[in-house]
Amino acid sequence: MSQLLTQPKRHRLSSEEELSDDEEESDYKIKHAGSIKKLTLKNFMCHDHFELGFGPHMNFIIGRNGSGKSAILTGISVGLGAKANDTSRGSAMKALIKHGKSTARVVVELENDGLNAYEPETYGKLIFVERKLVREGQATYAIKSENGSVVSTKKSTLDDILQRFFIVVNNPLSFLSQDKAREFIATSTEQSRYTFFAEGTSIQAIIRNYQEISQKVQNLQSLLVESKEHFKEATNRYLEVERVYKKYKESNTLRQQLEKIHGKIYWFNVEVMKKVIGKKEVEISEKCSKIQDIKQTLESNKDAIDQEEKEVTALRSEKREIEAEYVAKDREFAQVETSHEEAARKVQNLNSDLRSYKTEIEEYSRKVQEHKAELAREQKKVDDANGGSKEAMAERIEVLKAHHEKLVSSREEIERQLSEADRTSPEMVQLNKDIGELASTIGALRDKMSSANNAKKDRYAAFGLNIGRLVNEIARERSWHQKPIGPIGCYVSVKSDFSKWSDLINASLQGTLDSFVVCDEHDRKLLIRLMLTCKVNKTVTVRRFEKFSYNKPVSSQYATMLDALEFQDEDAKFTLIDSTGLEEMVICETVSQAEEATRDRSVKQALSLNDRKSGTRVARRDGHLSRDPVFYARDLRKLAGKVDSASFENDLRDLARQETQLKEQRRRLIAQEREKKAGLERDLRDKKEQIKNINNLLYKAELALREEGDHARIANLQLQIELCDNHIKTREGMSMELLQNMAECKRDLRQIKASLEQEKEARRHIADKLADCEKRINRHNDVIDLYLSEIEKISRKREEMSIAIDLLRQKIADENIRLQEMVNLALERCARSEVVILETDTSKSITAEFKSIKQAIEEMERQNEKSFEDVQRELLDSKALKENCERSLVEIETARVSLENDLNARFENLHITIQEKINRAKYSFEQSLALRGFKGNLQFDFKNHKVITEVQTEDNKDARAVLSLSGGEKSFTQIAFLLSIWKIMKPRVCGLDEFDVYMDSVNRTIAIRLLIHELRHSAAQSIFITPQDIAVVGDLQDSEDVRIHKILPPREE
Repeated sequence: MSQLLTQPKRHRLSSEEELSDDEEESDYKIKHAGSIKKLTLKNFMCHDHFELGFGPHMNFIIGRNGSGKSAILTGISVGLGAKANDTSRGSAMKALIKHGKSTARVVVELENDGLNAYEPETYGKLIFVERKLVREGQATYAIKSENGSVVSTKKSTLDDILQRFFIVVNNPLSFLSQDKAREFIATSTEQSRYTFFAEGTSIQAIIRNYQEISQKVQNLQSLLVESKEHFKEATNRYLEVERVYKKYKESNTLRQQLEKIHGKIYWFNVEVMKKVIGKKEVEISEKCSKIQDIKQTLESNKDAIDQEEKEVTALRSEKREIEAEYVAKDREFAQVETSHEEAARKVQNLNSDLRSYKTEIEEYSRKVQEHKAELAREQKKVDDANGGSKEAMAERIEVLKAHHEKLVSSREEIERQLSEADRTSPEMVQLNKDIGELASTIGALRDKMSSANNAKKDRYAAFGLNIGRLVNEIARERSWHQKPIGPIGCYVSVKSDFSKWSDLINASLQGTLDSFVVCDEHDRKLLIRLMLTCKVNKTVTVRRFEKFSYNKPVSSQYATMLDALEFQDEDAKFTLIDSTGLEEMVICETVSQAEEATRDRSVKQALSLNDRKSGTRVARRDGHLSRDPVFYARDLRKLAGKVDSASFENDLRDLARQETQLKEQRRRLIAQEREKKAGLERDLRDKKEQIKNINNLLYKAELALREEGDHARIANLQLQIELCDNHIKTREGMSMELLQNMAECKRDLRQIKASLEQEKEARRHIADKLADCEKRINRHNDVIDLYLSEIEKISRKREEMSIAIDLLRQKIADENIRLQEMVNLALERCARSEVVILETDTSKSITAEFKSIKQAIEEMERQNEKSFEDVQRELLDSKALKENCERSLVEIETARVSLENDLNARFENLHITIQEKINRAKYSFEQSLALRGFKGNLQFDFKNHKVITEVQTEDNKDARAVLSLSGGEKSFTQIAFLLSIWKIMKPRVCGLDEFDVYMDSVNRTIAIRLLIHELRHSAAQSIFITPQDIAVVGDLQDSEDVRIHKILPPREE
């Protein structure tokens, strides 16, 4: 290291090393961040709770021994991150915790206002550094902002803050504790002064860094020598193997031929693979062309279907108009027919009434003759006997009264029947209910017809929206463990022999027919994801696709649901058996048959037909019979098979016919009720007329009975004759009225009959038009079915071709990868241009040629120790080794040159830096000594690691070593030496404990004035601790730049 100082002095390093006192004073006037504003100690060393505020420049702390003043510098060092062994107070932090306490806290409050402030926008003008010490565990940090909030708990943050403020805690001369101060001032030697100077000015760190790089350069030089030796050996080995290889190459043309033949085999395989790929590409092209043709066919068929559907729509519109016309005409016909029946019935009733009146007139005329004959006889008797009986007249009056009571009772009964006739009859209520239900059924059937028409375009229409899209996505997906099946109903159809049970079977299996089946949980999750994408919500059943032996079938006398179904997929069949028990479900015609079937223990349940809307489910559990309705779905059946729209239309016609019949029954019932009411009204009028006549007869009879004489019998006969004559006149008058009415009714009947014939002919004509329209619709629907069948067929073919194309493209991709690998292998053998492949070449012929040449080479190699392949392999290995050695040699040489250049640059900079620091230290030392009238100099012996200090006092003309000086003079000299080091260090905060312990009052005063003189205008914050009273320094007092703190013992705090 001594050679660093033998270099000639070139120039100063920077203006930083030439700061004049004026510049330092100017720097002092600028406010700098980083000074310690306050220190707080809790349970630290001898203190329970201690706080001390500091001035920004010089601080003198005075206190007697035992006052705990030395804990201040220790607390600052520990609070700012110093280790325990750096404090000279123990080897562990727990030694600094007050006896009897488990934790201690040190809080250092740093100014963060002014030049070099650290993140003021985060911390503000103050930074609080709190370190917590514990007896068990690690110490922790809390770095807080001005408002007390914790910003960080990391030691690295504290290091960044200290670096920003240039507070060097781990520098031994930043904070000199009692022991360090004693060692530096009182007991320092030439070697220790060198150590203090080198560590304090960072020269030692610079030297160590330089030495480490120098050692690396030496290591690289040693490694370079070894690498050159290895490179030489590898080169010699390569040259030897190359010589043998060239000898083989020059002497063996057969090997060259073998290499070419070998390469030809590889290139032949490449050509074969190219042809295979080319065939597949041609196949893809052909399939794509076919798909394009299919697409055009599909478009053409769809256009044709659209055209046919337009025709069907127009025909259906025409059909609806004709149906409306037919219904209107049928209603008119029914009305005319009802009118005709009513007119005919009215004529018939009038004829019946006329016959009845004629009979009554004849009967009354006969009675008149009989009464006249008897009157004549009685008159003769009266004349002969001149007398008669009043008792017979009284008896006759009683008979008339009894007849009167019967007529009144009959009249009241007729009035009651008329009152009931005004109310709606139960038969009419039931007819209205049946007509309403039939209309609802017709509406549901029309909905089914509409859905059936949609199903012709979409085979999945019965299962809801987007099912077709989901099925296509399932087909395109390639990551199934086993492709799902579904909807299940697409694979299940009802046999033709059981077609009448189709709605009942569909309703019973509705939930299962709508579901999908997968083989495991992986496929279930994948299918659920596809359903979410397609916005479909269906049940997913997880079961292994396997066949099994199901329960023993029921008696052969019953047909099961399994017998009624036909399956296009075995997995769908076993899924339905597994989930519903088809083999144990019986289908019957009637409920009684179903009840009888459930007596068989093997029958799980029996289903029977009911009406168009529902069936019945019968089950027997624990001996109890239960019947539940099974309502048919209003939408399409979720079963496979062609939907017969013609059957819907036939059913619709049947229902319309039933509706017409029910309405006709209602019209007839209304006519009957009207006729009945009219008859009752006629009877009521007749009864009233008879009662009136009886009342007249009673009046006359009672009047005659009150008269004197024996003419009672004659009067009675006269009364009977008069009564009969009245009846005859009444019946004749009514007959005349009936004859007039009959003539009018017959005339109306003839007119109505003619209208009925016209209406019947018009209705037949409309029915013929409707039948013709239905035939045309069916013809168009048949054409549409053919197109749809063809579309489904070619769509399936297109899908199969798309899948085949995808598989071919995947195979081509795989084969292209294999082809590239084959090409790479072939290129390793030779270039394509080096081999000639003829049309007549085959794999067999090339292999035979290769074997022939190889046999010749093997025959020749038996004469040599090594094979050509072994020599070739050794050549490649030795070449690779030589190249590796050469590459390593270049890398090591490059690294060595780079490090040497860096080392030389560092050497130049190190020499200048050390020289500048020595010069500044000497200058500062001499200036400090001059304040007391001393002279002296510093001599640096880097070789022996010494700093020799010689001082000439005022009393001596010769310079002396420091050890020969008095205690006070020696302390003063060491303080001057410390100040010279601080001048170089420029610490932001520095401290010195008990610096004047070995000084008398005169030397203390001089030393303090020296410190004030040198540090008063420095930007550094300094802390000096002394047990002595410094009031002897006359001009030392609290001021803006000097603070004096007196510390009381802990018990007096």
